[in-house]
Amino acid sequence: MRVPVLSVLASPEDNGTGPGAPGLEVHIGKGYPGRSGQVARDFPGAYEGFVQTDGFSGYDWIEATGGMKHLGCPANSRRKFHEAANIVGRAGKKRRRKSSADVAMTFFQKLYAIEARARKQKLGPDDIRALRQKEAVPILDEFKVWLDDTGLRVNPKGALGKAVGYSPSSSDLLRLASK
Repeated sequence: MRVPVLSVLASPEDNGTGPGAPGLEVHIGKGYPGRSGQVARDFPGAYEGFVQTDGFSGYDWIEATGGMKHLGCPANSRRKFHEAANIVGRAGKKRRRKSSADVAMTFFQKLYAIEARARKQKLGPDDIRALRQKEAVPILDEFKVWLDDTGLRVNPKGALGKAVGYSPSSSDLLRLASK
């Protein structure tokens, strides 16, 4: 039996700072037994605000609603590169240089370090947004360039190619998350 999908939405007042932010209004939806695009269409109703998802194409319609802003999930993008790095790591113990998947992981490590610093300093929503604008956006811009370049050089059917193919559509969404 599949575990139902639980949807959590945050209001526009959240400013993209995540759960626990002052003034956060959270709407928790019901669990569904599947992941079809129709389930995603049926859920939000008149909701207006941010919707953070993985790269499932069933969510591509979200921006067209006008009231919702689609944000990508860095954890899902990161997971694809982590899986690719593990495959490369198992292929040979004598690896002397970083693989492309390892390079991608460094982008995520930098982004997560920014978030960890914001939590440690107990920054408020406006300060978190300013920090993300100053430090995360340039990293995401560099990641996008890296993705475009790497995408031209890898087999799209391999683990790295799949990770790269998943991420370009998400990279602009990830960038929106920092605004």
